[in-house]
Amino acid sequence: MERAQRQSILIVEPDAQFREELYNFLLSAGYERVDSAENYENALEKISKTEYDVLLVAGSPAKAGLTLADDIAASSPKSRLILLVGSEEQREVDPDAGNGSDYQYLIKAVFERNLLYLLDKGT
Repeated sequence: MERAQRQSILIVEPDAQFREELYNFLLSAGYERVDSAENYENALEKISKTEYDVLLVAGSPAKAGLTLADDIAASSPKSRLILLVGSEEQREVDPDAGNGSDYQYLIKAVFERNLLYLLDKGT
């Protein structure tokens, strides 16, 4: 797990409360290289300056989120993409729907149970 905790992570989430909760959760889990962005424009600016290992990108609503997530992933092709979706949107998420982007998705309501597993698992 020590190797995984050295990953650099960018959280892209418009909901300030959830963004802060996720940020604090990752710090408490031992991840030291965590950054956040409140919108896609801010995320693209940060990606232009820093290469991240993992991008945690909000996908609400899911279909619009996929398009924007694809844009962000294209700006950082070496980064692993994990799409954060609401539980009501999980039925709309099709892992093959992206424009060639390989991504995983995580339901926000149960992120604590599954996020560390996805981060440790790698690609």
